[in-house]
Amino acid sequence: LNIFVSNILDTAKIKAGRMEHHVQPVCVEKTAQNVLTLFAVAAKRQNARLLLEIEPGLPQVAADPERLEQVLVNLVSNALKFTLEEGTIKIAARRKDGKVELSVADTGEGMSKENLAKLFQRFQQSDAARQKARGIQGTGLGLSIVKEALDAIGASVAVASEPGKGTRFSILLKIADP
Repeated sequence: LNIFVSNILDTAKIKAGRMEHHVQPVCVEKTAQNVLTLFAVAAKRQNARLLLEIEPGLPQVAADPERLEQVLVNLVSNALKFTLEEGTIKIAARRKDGKVELSVADTGEGMSKENLAKLFQRFQQSDAARQKARGIQGTGLGLSIVKEALDAIGASVAVASEPGKGTRFSILLKIADP
């Protein structure tokens, strides 16, 4: 419910041009651990495994700590929704091309190319009728907030997915100045 309310309020702030971003050095590992702790009970209920794989010695990234945590919360929340019992959700981070790549991958349902094309648009949901039939609730705002939050700090997000093979969101973040 908290995620739902936050997404609605943040969408209103974004639309009004009132979303603030306070970019500073952020520890990816600490942020990811906080998010996994937040979802530990939900994952246990679902018999899902939450994994963390952080490259040793990873530098801090230039990000808004609250927004980066919100991005991960939205991605892990979605991963749990679409990962069947006994599935796996992994947050990973590594150096890539002079930046830090942060990813959230799951062993869930995956998505078709048609659904991927509209994924980051407001109020869009992948196969909404099937979600409703399965009791999956959402507003279609989480991923649009993810994209807008990352765009605002000069980061990028990409997604790879195939039906039946899971989904992986990859975020490229700038390394923070020392």
